[in-house]
Amino acid sequence: MDIRFISEKTENGEVIIFDKVTKDTHILNATATLVYELSNSHSCTEIATIIKNKYPDSPSHEEFL
Repeated sequence: MDIRFISEKTENGEVIIFDKVTKDTHILNATATLVYELSNSHSCTEIATIIKNKYPDSPSHEEFL
C-alpha cells in the first residue's frame, strides 16, 4: 500500500505534512496539530470543546462575527 502523506512532528509541536501526490507541504502550528491528531477519533463538537478547554482565554467564535 502506498502512503500518500508523510508527516513529522517538530520539537516545538508543529507538524510538517508532505503530500507525495501533489508535492504540497503543509506546516501545522501546535493548535492545528492537535486538531489534526484528534480528527480521526473525535467529532467536530468534541474537538471544539477540547480546544476551548486547552485555550480558555482565547476569543469565542461569536467575538469574530
